[in-house]
Amino acid sequence: MTDRGERQGAATPLRFEFELEAPLAKVWRALTVPELVERWLPARPGAEVPEGAFRLDVIDSEPDRWIRYRLSEGSGSMAESVVTFRIAPGEAGGTRLAIVHAPASTVHVPAAANGNARTVMRAA
Repeated sequence: MTDRGERQGAATPLRFEFELEAPLAKVWRALTVPELVERWLPARPGAEVPEGAFRLDVIDSEPDRWIRYRLSEGSGSMAESVVTFRIAPGEAGGTRLAIVHAPASTVHVPAAANGNARTVMRAA
């Protein structure tokens, strides 16, 4: 598993690796189905949240391999971070799960190719 998109910076990303007994497809569902994700992460992906609550947004993914989420707080008082989940077949027939949690400032997030950026308009 490679750390695609990570940059060297002042903050060191937190890295964890686990060998799970669950099949790869089941782990992928737990990482991507919003109803399942919110059971073990602090928010439901893409959901609107009240001020002070955590917000979780999908940045990008490659099905059955990895997914990256942006984690932020609704009020904006907490620095954003990026959490990357990578899965691969495990040696014992289960799934190997790697989690990298890094400050957003140390992770390169490619711009959307389709121009989904928000447009800001000013009154003249």
